[in-house]
Amino acid sequence: MGKPVKVVVVGAGLSGLAAAFALKKHFQKINKPLELTLLERSNRTGGSLLTESHGGFLIEAGPTGFLDPDGILHDLARDLGISEEIVESSRASNKRFIIKNGRPAALPMNPVQFITSPILSVQGRLRMFAEPFLAKKDPETVTLAEWGRNHFGDEAVKMMLDPMASGVFAGDAEKLSFAAAFPRIAQIVLPHRSVLAGMAQTVYRRKFSKKPRYRLSSFIKGMSQIPSALEKNLGAGILKLNTSVQSIKQNGTGWTLTALEGNVPKSYEADHLILAVPSDAAARMLDPLSPALAEQLQQIPYASVAVVALGYRRQDILHPLDGFGALVPRAENLRPLGVLFDSSVFQGRAPQDHVLLRLMVGGRQDPSAMDLKDEDLISLAQEFVGKVLGSRGNPVLQKIYRWPGGIAQYETGHLERVAGIEREAQKFPTLHLCGASYRGVSTPLAARDGLSAAADVLMTAAAKPKARETEARVPGD
Repeated sequence: MGKPVKVVVVGAGLSGLAAAFALKKHFQKINKPLELTLLERSNRTGGSLLTESHGGFLIEAGPTGFLDPDGILHDLARDLGISEEIVESSRASNKRFIIKNGRPAALPMNPVQFITSPILSVQGRLRMFAEPFLAKKDPETVTLAEWGRNHFGDEAVKMMLDPMASGVFAGDAEKLSFAAAFPRIAQIVLPHRSVLAGMAQTVYRRKFSKKPRYRLSSFIKGMSQIPSALEKNLGAGILKLNTSVQSIKQNGTGWTLTALEGNVPKSYEADHLILAVPSDAAARMLDPLSPALAEQLQQIPYASVAVVALGYRRQDILHPLDGFGALVPRAENLRPLGVLFDSSVFQGRAPQDHVLLRLMVGGRQDPSAMDLKDEDLISLAQEFVGKVLGSRGNPVLQKIYRWPGGIAQYETGHLERVAGIEREAQKFPTLHLCGASYRGVSTPLAARDGLSAAADVLMTAAAKPKARETEARVPGD
């Protein structure tokens, strides 16, 4: 069968798992030998996809679900044989709230609701309706806030776009690149002077599109099902947990990695190396090998966030929880970024006659929140629930998850930074970088990036780049 192709993947989050899965599947299909190794520093796979069960509550420590307009995760689930495990969100979860004067106000879902919505003042609503006449064509370098002010005015930015930036990225609308952070929307509206013109064209195209339309989805047992299925598919011997890379050496056109598996030194040889880790971790690994590449990787900032899960008896929460959740504008002077009504979004998230809420604290604009003690975070979350949703009893479940440096920030210049990283990485044809740091933070896009890295390996497997001898050691390990 010939000499096996050796591939080492570092990082067993969704991107790394998807890359390993795609490689194994391809080599089995063509009946050629593959020596595949997946190294993961922690004691589990999945990265931010972590689902836990406590007292009948099914808690997501990370993403609630996934929007999959291109069918990436649906295709992956089909290949893994778990399509039947996919569940769609409730129709009620289409309803979203913004906190206004300390209370949830429903986001308008149609023009009539918009006219009567209390979220914006009369002047703010008139400014939005004037968008086709006042807006100017945006440059691709515009921030989310700049884009919003151009089209809808300052009030709409403060009350709608700023909390959206916090809810999706835990980020700052004044810093996030519109084109990088919201590429699908940007592709629709940037070519036009008016957002309404771009949206009208999109609605017309969708009318004749045959692509399936997917709702917000998850899995019966939560988001952990997709990494669990990928891990199971890999089989024995490929995945190495509790294994931290200590140094990387480029040996000819291939690679030698030294790592600690627990406390035991190990060495791994690879023809191709996939780094499916956050960009700052990749920078530490590659700094001695390529300071220029490491410097660009380090320029991508991150936001830290804490997730506080609270379970209540249904009778103890006064709000009907008839929606997805509520986001918090900074003008409200409330510390949480928002609250998700998890038990209203998907069935089976709470025991009968109970509800599950999750609050996000921290983010780019409140990094000191990560220094709060657990009891202070819980107290903060309970106080928020009492004030905003109305509670008349203590929670029956309290759980905290901390994600230091958990969300990459696609701030101004991100597209140029990623392009520079890709150019510098081309000097190492058998090195492949992937993950949520670069081309999308959503779960489907993280999977797509891993699948693309696997495709890059297959495309370059027959190439014979000029050999180099360089070594990189990971600082601090």
